[in-house]
Amino acid sequence: MRCGTWYFNGTLLRKTLARFWPLWSLYGLIWFYALPVRCLMQRGYGAGAPVSRAAAFAADVPELVPELGLFLAVTFGLAAATAAFSYLFNARASGLMHALPIRREGLFLTHYAAGLIGLLAPHGIVWLMTLAAEASLGAVDLGAAMIWLIGQSALCFIFYSGAVFCAVLAGQILALPVYYGLLNSAVAALAAMIQYLCSKFLFGFVGLGDREWDALVWLTPVARIVTDVGWDRTEKPRFEGAGVLAVYAAAALALTIAALLIYRRRHAETAGDVVAVPALQPVFKYGVALCAGLCFGLLLHEMFSLGGNTGLAVNLLVWTAIGYFAAEMLLKKTFRVFAGAWKGCIAALLVMGAAIAVVGLDVTGFVARVPEAAQVETVTVDAGHSVPYDDGSYIRDTEINDPAAVEKVIELHRAIVAAGEEGETSGADAIYLQLQVAYRLKDGRKLTRKYTVPAEKGTALAETAQAFLCDPAMVEAAYDLERVDPDELVSYSVENLADGAGNLYLRYDGEEMDADGGRKGARLLYDAVRADFAAGTLGRRYLFDDDPEREQNTYAADLCLRWNGETETVIEWDGTARSYQNSYDLTVTLTPQAENTLRVLAELGAVKDGQLRPYGEERADRLRK
Repeated sequence: MRCGTWYFNGTLLRKTLARFWPLWSLYGLIWFYALPVRCLMQRGYGAGAPVSRAAAFAADVPELVPELGLFLAVTFGLAAATAAFSYLFNARASGLMHALPIRREGLFLTHYAAGLIGLLAPHGIVWLMTLAAEASLGAVDLGAAMIWLIGQSALCFIFYSGAVFCAVLAGQILALPVYYGLLNSAVAALAAMIQYLCSKFLFGFVGLGDREWDALVWLTPVARIVTDVGWDRTEKPRFEGAGVLAVYAAAALALTIAALLIYRRRHAETAGDVVAVPALQPVFKYGVALCAGLCFGLLLHEMFSLGGNTGLAVNLLVWTAIGYFAAEMLLKKTFRVFAGAWKGCIAALLVMGAAIAVVGLDVTGFVARVPEAAQVETVTVDAGHSVPYDDGSYIRDTEINDPAAVEKVIELHRAIVAAGEEGETSGADAIYLQLQVAYRLKDGRKLTRKYTVPAEKGTALAETAQAFLCDPAMVEAAYDLERVDPDELVSYSVENLADGAGNLYLRYDGEEMDADGGRKGARLLYDAVRADFAAGTLGRRYLFDDDPEREQNTYAADLCLRWNGETETVIEWDGTARSYQNSYDLTVTLTPQAENTLRVLAELGAVKDGQLRPYGEERADRLRK
């Protein structure tokens, strides 16, 4: 019998669609309830007229695309590809199908079209039914319904095409969902494991930068779609992420073409094999070995903490070997692989061992790399911890470009690197210093590090940290008084006031006064706080809580100023707009030397005699209790 020359076979298409009609029906039934049924239900419940409720529902139909639509596209895309190409996973069915007088291209395109039609046809039917339901309520929104139709169809095309590509590579039906999951998440998962490995071996390692992670997210379609695709209802409703779907649709088309080219050369007798393409079997073996080493080695080390970094290295090597032999068993369909697979296992171990050596021995000099001040254009700093425990305890995301301040950052950075991961401590009376720095160098490069190290009083590390964290410029950056909007101040409070016995804590809050009095008092206190900060009598910092200077020169009480921020408008589920007022606060620990602030507090009647106690007395009472 002569081989057919057509690239499509209508009879085979109809048979495939009829054979798997329950799958297409289930998919359509879900959308039937999600759209037309829910639209008709707007007639019978909720506030407002049915027409207004139906109009709100119709206008927000596109928001189902990145929510329910994405989930259905991922799951039913895999199911449709499994159904349409199920014959590839059974030797008898594969031999029978390929014995038909139809070209390979015809077989592929017909089955591909069957699965895609089974997903897209319910969209068209549900779309028409939704418009009919909206029309029955007098609230037709053709544009929103069309956006849903196009967006959901694009999602199904994207994930179905990826699943078809995986089906052509797989020879076993159980391997298909594994490959499908790897196609959609392997790059980001592998990067996360490598990043975790580096964090264990490289002191100060932060992780990949935003630019690198952004590229990795592009290689993880679900994550990118969740992040960038959505229905914006804040002002003029619009669909966001159409360009993202277009990029993935182009990639899906490329995968479809690749799947066709592979299908043309795929041997029918590979049905039942884990990898149906012989050329990819070495990639499978070494990929499974290295991924198993990273995944299970890191997981079990984290669960049981076996021997520190040495134990981690052993774990990685052991699970690399296990993963290699497991892959060999899957490929050869037998457990008897140990005699002939040692050479490949040794190669996999050498690759993993080389990676561990490069990272563990810091061949690249990552840990010791600290830039010179002359090389730095700016540095962004997050640092802590200093006392008292108010808003000055931590320096948050502060950009520094003053050469003298940059030099102090570098000095602390060098001191931490010199002290190492264990810090400088005998284990008693130590604090944990935190420092994260992001240098932007003059040659355009970036250097980022993050540390949490113990430091004990009297050590060189503690002295360097004291000089940095308690520097007036760093103190000003930590409190960030410029963020306060003095015109929007609404209230103030003094917290942790004590009576004469020192065992009763009271609270005075400006919100308990009339609004005008609270605003006036807050503004007077703000001006006084700014004057005391300028004089250096407020905002003093110390490294250790039991520092005698800290105990004598700070009070146990804190001043808190509150102000209103911007107003945000949020569109609720029913389409109504609700406004929310953001509020912020600034907390500063009072000091005996803050003359301006203490005077204003006394004039306002917020603080009375005996209610302000030195922190040392309060701490001693607390320790006795």
